[in-house]
Amino acid sequence: MATLSNWAALPLEIRNRAIDAGLRSRTWPAGFPAMIRANRHILEAVISEVRLLRAAGRDHYSMRTILEFIRHSTAVTQEGGEWKINNNIQRPLTLLMIELFPEVDGFFHTRTRRVRKAA
Repeated sequence: MATLSNWAALPLEIRNRAIDAGLRSRTWPAGFPAMIRANRHILEAVISEVRLLRAAGRDHYSMRTILEFIRHSTAVTQEGGEWKINNNIQRPLTLLMIELFPEVDGFFHTRTRRVRKAA
């Protein structure tokens, strides 16, 4: 079973299967599953940061802050090509992390979405 603590040691095939199962687990915003499959490095970077934060003793953290940190880190350490991370992926990425790693449920603050009625 994939856990946050053993993720990096798992063979790529098992990690891919876990991600695919997570992406089949619910209805995601249009384009999100394809974006994750095409940009797996973003998910892997988020997983890595969450592992570091939890190892440092953090009980709660913000997906927005993690994504901004990744943007900043890659901007100052990599030449060429920026990571195109749209802010619209924050919520689905948070939910995917919880789907993949139930032990992080409660680590991220999530809000219940309200459905607006047409006027």
